[in-house]
Amino acid sequence: MKNLLWGVLAAAVLCGCSTVKKNSDAVSPSVEVTKISTPITFDGKLDEKVWAQAPKYKLVFANEISGWPAAEKARASLDKYESACVSFLYDDKYLYVGAELEDDDVISFVDKNQDLLYRAADTLEIFLAPVNGNHYWELYSTPSSYRTSFCFPAGGMLGLQAVFSNSMLMPGFETAFSVNGKINDHKVKDNGWTTEMRIPLAEIAKKGVKFAPGEKWGILAARYNYSHFMYRRQTSSFPELPIVSFHLRQYYAPVIFR
Repeated sequence: MKNLLWGVLAAAVLCGCSTVKKNSDAVSPSVEVTKISTPITFDGKLDEKVWAQAPKYKLVFANEISGWPAAEKARASLDKYESACVSFLYDDKYLYVGAELEDDDVISFVDKNQDLLYRAADTLEIFLAPVNGNHYWELYSTPSSYRTSFCFPAGGMLGLQAVFSNSMLMPGFETAFSVNGKINDHKVKDNGWTTEMRIPLAEIAKKGVKFAPGEKWGILAARYNYSHFMYRRQTSSFPELPIVSFHLRQYYAPVIFR
């Protein structure tokens, strides 16, 4: 039974989410990561001037219903797409991620760190992959105090039970959030949530490649959005992907350090 459970979990991670609209030969848009000199107030609210000035990247709706029967597809298509945008900053110690997410029903049932949180909560995922390396990170933020940071030693080890069971939360990795509404209350509609991630650059560098100018990196932002008011769950990503998998690292957005 335990092996079966891990097989299910691995399959869930491998599937991820994306879209089928993008030409598989298209070049992914780049992402600017802006250097800041003054620390931000880490509270999940994104109300500092540096966030307002940072480039914003809109996540693209992932059309996961293209193969559905016509009646189901028509019904699911009536749901309003709830958009999200993400920005990136860095200083000498951290990579900062800030996201604004439209959400009429903010949901979180998670109760621990270092789990596949997207199975139990609205989730923002950030993937970081060095171009000159096989390892990469998958980091989660939710509208709760819980977070996850998986580091895959190589893409060829994705799905192994040991990678998940032995993975430790990245020291110093923090998340913060702010909800405009009330979590898990379906009686009234919410007005979205915001979140910040603070990722220690020293922990990234321990794997052999610094997240810094002069190094080549790729970034993917992805989202799971659940709602009592929708016919089905919505997923989205930036950049857009050719098939349903968040682990297609060749399509991650190239990082430009500013």
